[in-house]
Amino acid sequence: MFKKKRFLLLVFFCFAIFSLTLYSEAKPQDLSYKQFIFPESHLKKIFVNDFWNLDYRKAYFEISRTKQNEIFDRKKYRLDLDRVQVWFEIFRIARNEIFARKGYKFESKKLRDYFCSKKWYKPVPDDSSIKLNETEEYNISLIKFCEYRLKRKLIYPKNTHPKTFKKEKVALIDLDGDGIKDSITFNTEYRNYQLTINDITINGRGDSIIDSFAVVDIDNRDNIKEIVISDLGPSDDDQSTFFYYTGTEIKQIGKTYSLFYRGITFDGWGGLIIRTRGDFLQTWFFDIPYRLSSDHLLEKIPDQIYKTGCSLFLKQPLKIYNDRDEKSNFVILEPTTTIMITGTDNEKWCSVKTLDGIKGWFFVEKYYFINGTGVEAYNIFDGLSYAD
Repeated sequence: MFKKKRFLLLVFFCFAIFSLTLYSEAKPQDLSYKQFIFPESHLKKIFVNDFWNLDYRKAYFEISRTKQNEIFDRKKYRLDLDRVQVWFEIFRIARNEIFARKGYKFESKKLRDYFCSKKWYKPVPDDSSIKLNETEEYNISLIKFCEYRLKRKLIYPKNTHPKTFKKEKVALIDLDGDGIKDSITFNTEYRNYQLTINDITINGRGDSIIDSFAVVDIDNRDNIKEIVISDLGPSDDDQSTFFYYTGTEIKQIGKTYSLFYRGITFDGWGGLIIRTRGDFLQTWFFDIPYRLSSDHLLEKIPDQIYKTGCSLFLKQPLKIYNDRDEKSNFVILEPTTTIMITGTDNEKWCSVKTLDGIKGWFFVEKYYFINGTGVEAYNIFDGLSYAD
């Protein structure tokens, strides 16, 4: 009996030691937000996705809970109201904790109070001798890029607000300019829709059809009004289908990206600007101009360089050409350079500009191979966005 008790006691003791070991190993990870945004930013390179994989709400709470810290005014920066500001502060802490780990003395009272609340922070008498290693320099450049990119956050262009009508309700509008109002009804069921004008019906199909339609006037000189049916698509692939009524039939005049209430603008003279998904390199959107052709069909205006405004961070050197010509002169941009992709022909070439004004072009083959090197884009750029 005594041996059995001793054996059980020994088992319990071993289990306690094992549990304590696990707890002590897990504790630094559990406390990572309390101690560091990135505990190994002095050893490992950070990538843009590392920020987006953070639990930003937890990071916000741990940063703001410090008694001496006044970086966050909880009433002013509510998470749901100013998420961008929350991210700016997370970037600020992540960038400065690299210096704080070295003992840097901060002039900012807010930063000084924040880091003084950390047990690991030991300010040095003279911070002029502080040296950063190559990884730390890289990470600081990457975080500055994230801050720069956030400042340039893209928004949809201003939109017109066309007349919209709910499904199953009759709308009376003169569509063909004959002075007589036409009867329009629209119905959806699952992925199918039915548009009826007077006694003529046309059927269509989509993925997530909006249960209303819009009546627009692309060219106010022709007395014809068009109908737009929009579909949210399978994965942010917003689409719109345009129709017009001839008096005897309903004609489909084109399909575009975006929705009738977001991402489409009309100039009233036959021109449209459509927020459109690009065809290569990454998942991005830019404005493409369309116009009504002489036979009342939507067509892209050709030979355009579409403005993009996409900022990226170089992980590897990048050759950029002076012109859209592989035989033209070129310069090499060094790693850690922040570039802005300022435009694309949506076929092969992208124009770039650095923060200090260097301009050039690079080209893409087979969706994401850069400059004919066989190197994939995500190995050269950080900050690309791929979405299905």
